[in-house]
Amino acid sequence: MRKKKLGFELIGIDKKLLNLNNRHFLILDGIVFCLTPLLALVLRVDDLATFEEYRSGLIFTTIAFSLVKLITFTVAGFYKRYWKYASID
Repeated sequence: MRKKKLGFELIGIDKKLLNLNNRHFLILDGIVFCLTPLLALVLRVDDLATFEEYRSGLIFTTIAFSLVKLITFTVAGFYKRYWKYASID
């Protein structure tokens, strides 16, 4: 009984993934780009006291790098069209 529920949920998730547009990937990339510097710093420092020293630099770096990455991807055309050979099969 439990396997049937799990299998049914996975089919629902697959259908939702197939309906993603390029703007959804732009939003997901923006979220990932904003979280990556924070995750890198958390992995790097040992305690929260050290984390406070890097807070202002982390905010600036996160904003700057996220903007540069999103602008670069947009200008390069990653979000303008569907890729011919990309799939989730």
